Amino acid sequence: MIRNALAYKWGSALGNYAPRTKFCEVVINGAYKGVFKLTEKIKRDNNRFNISKLDATTTTGNALTGGYIIKIDKQTGSGGTGWHSPYFPINRKGAQTIFYQYEYPDSDDINAKQKEYIQGYVTDFEKSLLQFNFNDPLKGFRKYIDENAFIDYLIVNELTKNPDAYRLSTFLYKKRDDLGGKLFMGPIWDFDLALGNVNYCTNGNPEGFVFEYNSICPEDYWLIPFWWKRMLEDPLFVQRLNDRWKALRKTVYSTEKLWSDIDSMSNLLSESQARNFKEWPVLGTYIWPNFYVSKTYNEEILWLKNWVKLRTAWLDNQFQSKLEEFKVRESGINNVYPNPVSDFLTIQTTIYKPGPFQFKIVDQQGRLCYTNNSVETNIGYLEKKIDMTNFGTGIYYLIIENGQNVSTSTFVKQ
Repeated sequence: MIRNALAYKWGSALGNYAPRTKFCEVVINGAYKGVFKLTEKIKRDNNRFNISKLDATTTTGNALTGGYIIKIDKQTGSGGTGWHSPYFPINRKGAQTIFYQYEYPDSDDINAKQKEYIQGYVTDFEKSLLQFNFNDPLKGFRKYIDENAFIDYLIVNELTKNPDAYRLSTFLYKKRDDLGGKLFMGPIWDFDLALGNVNYCTNGNPEGFVFEYNSICPEDYWLIPFWWKRMLEDPLFVQRLNDRWKALRKTVYSTEKLWSDIDSMSNLLSESQARNFKEWPVLGTYIWPNFYVSKTYNEEILWLKNWVKLRTAWLDNQFQSKLEEFKVRESGINNVYPNPVSDFLTIQTTIYKPGPFQFKIVDQQGRLCYTNNSVETNIGYLEKKIDMTNFGTGIYYLIIENGQNVSTSTFVKQ
């Protein structure tokens, strides 16, 4: 009875908009119908989800750049038109694609120029992730998205182990250029199967990442876009994810605070739940796709609190382990171009260990021709340009030192 309301509360605790809710008991013509949750629909509105209004006649200028709301979802119910991503989900066992739907402006109001703009922007974002320098802070995926919003979306959906996350009931929005102009994840939506309430694919146990859904159920028609896995290949993204999670665990996502939120809602429903389950006698009965079934409401709440405790403990270890996986890798040269070079040499590398970092160039006789001062660097992508115009023609060796790690590459000056 409280899974959706909890998720929205925990989402808004991160400082992001989430639908507001109110519990109520419904009586129609004197007939008691049980406990319901009155919930805001995700809709552009100054007092609700406040993004820029986009006029149906707008086709040019800054106004064309936002705001847009798009979604990844089934096309039943409120589904509409949209476009298929040119990039397929990973691990698919079939012909599955990712279909983006127009949510705002909706299918009836969005014009051709607006369709072209938002489709092009999302495709450019996806394309950037497939590039060699996908994690370049200026040219890579961060050029297109608000990284913090993507991290927060991942955290609240992994905290609740929401099996629909990333692939169904998934909303994204783009702000107008003069307001930042980037693509954001959210608002969050639809958590009825979350928090251990599903017995297929990811299942209701407190272990396992939802973003690995495609590997677990590759035959499912609705799969997760490739870009989540790609962003998690960037050590800086994982570092920031880990930092954000640790900070939240000390405040709004501490086990004590999460339990307090559960207690607050269950206490509010302590009387009404009895009337609800008298009208709907489903306690102790399996209803698809329940993972756990108890005979009493209080037992359900106790199970949920224990599940949250186990889930957060598992995530504590796993987010840190994701980061440690990078730290055992050796930083090295990813790309050196152009080769041969006549003027400026560009060096691209990914740093997995923070610490001193130094570039050196030596000629075939082993003479040092270039070196920079050793600098302290953080993990992530690094690109450096070196002026080669005064170098003589011939073969040179590039050496990169990152602590005890040394990597080399050969290039030609023409």
